[in-house]
Amino acid sequence: MFISEDKALNTSKVEKLLKDIEGQLVKFNVSQEQQDAIMSLLENKNLQHLNDVFESFKLLIEVNFEADDNDNDNYAWSVCNKPSTATAKAAARGFKNRSLRKQAEQRAKEVNKDRAPLKPTPRDYYDQFFD
Repeated sequence: MFISEDKALNTSKVEKLLKDIEGQLVKFNVSQEQQDAIMSLLENKNLQHLNDVFESFKLLIEVNFEADDNDNDNYAWSVCNKPSTATAKAAARGFKNRSLRKQAEQRAKEVNKDRAPLKPTPRDYYDQFFD
């Protein structure tokens, strides 16, 4: 009796995880065709594998991760094949650092624009000749 209850509980957990992962794939901007392929792959995986996939996507979505060249489809496929929360943490940290660095560079450019030497206006030329 305990075995069937445990199996039913695991089945409901698997179904819930599959739904949650499907929602994460949508948030991760994965194409519908790729989502279908990934979901058919994940239907045959065990509970631990699905938990790892869920946690990996959760970490990546928290930082609004985008793969290089916006290739989220292939990245999602690799996460689903070999999920690793350690790898996801490293990728999320690297992406966050890159985006922070880009923001800092953009702010520095804006500050440098503000500090640029002033160019003379037509009024300055007028004042120079007719003082």
